[in-house]
Amino acid sequence: MGNETRISRRPIGPLWSGCLVKAILRCPRFLYRKVFKRDLYNVGVIRAPIHSLLNPKRKPEIHWLPERPRPGIFIADPFGIELDGKQYLLCEYFDYRERKGRIVGAEINDGAIVGGLKDAITAPVHISYPFLFTYEGDVFCVPETCLANEVTLFKADVLPCKWRKEAVLLNNVPGIDPSIVHFNGRWWLFYGDLRTGSASLYVSYADSLLGPWLPHARQPVKTDIASSRPGGTPFVHNGRLYRPAQDCSQGYGRRVIINEIVALSPGDFEENTVAAVEPDRHGPYPNGLHTLSALGDITLVDGKREKFILGAVVRSTKKFLRIMTKTTKPGDL
Repeated sequence: MGNETRISRRPIGPLWSGCLVKAILRCPRFLYRKVFKRDLYNVGVIRAPIHSLLNPKRKPEIHWLPERPRPGIFIADPFGIELDGKQYLLCEYFDYRERKGRIVGAEINDGAIVGGLKDAITAPVHISYPFLFTYEGDVFCVPETCLANEVTLFKADVLPCKWRKEAVLLNNVPGIDPSIVHFNGRWWLFYGDLRTGSASLYVSYADSLLGPWLPHARQPVKTDIASSRPGGTPFVHNGRLYRPAQDCSQGYGRRVIINEIVALSPGDFEENTVAAVEPDRHGPYPNGLHTLSALGDITLVDGKREKFILGAVVRSTKKFLRIMTKTTKPGDL
């Protein structure tokens, strides 16, 4: 018969039943978290460079910034920049009452905020993930504005809080967590797409920062919910390019993995997972970690804690009741 294709005849009944049982057992926990718990993030500092996290045996000590004074407010997605001997931080500021993020900034010294957080970049839509980089002496930011259906470049007039819109890099693209790097003579932009969620990675490239930006020939270049969505600063160590990514396989914001990019060209892409950075299960933010950001000899991170917030639960309940009263007709009951 020659070479025969071997097809597994494993019974699917018990397997399907097992998955169903697991789903049922998880359902009450999922509903409890969805209804009664909210994710609260905070920014932390690791006093070591980002490449030190390539060591799988390293358990980094995280120094957390003070929490926001009022329940229901958090900061996340930290990115930093050094300029003229000073360090600056930009991050997302989110209030569950507003349900829309904005970008705040501050100078930091030895991992501590100087003078408090102030509004830096706002938008009519939710804005987050303020990716920072320098080019030819200027400081730029590419935040996530996926609900505006574009990837936008901002330029700093005065750090940390005075910015202006410089250009739209990608139009009609709802880019998630855009992360940019200059490598091997080209600019590379890694991002997710709101239409395909956290499982797919997209790449665009350009010879000039202001474009034109062209799509990679193999869009999406990767589909893997455990290692696609950008999660911080791509960095070069010993001549090799690494890319932090979010592992969303067990839920959003659980941990960060680090990929080594082994092939990158307009027509080719390949990367391998080389390290994983877990949240501190015994620390104040045990439920997740989803950003690694390089800032000189330190690394910025954010951590997640699930917490009961009465106000958020009340608002969710009211929203649910409004939906039910609109969709339920008097004769349905």
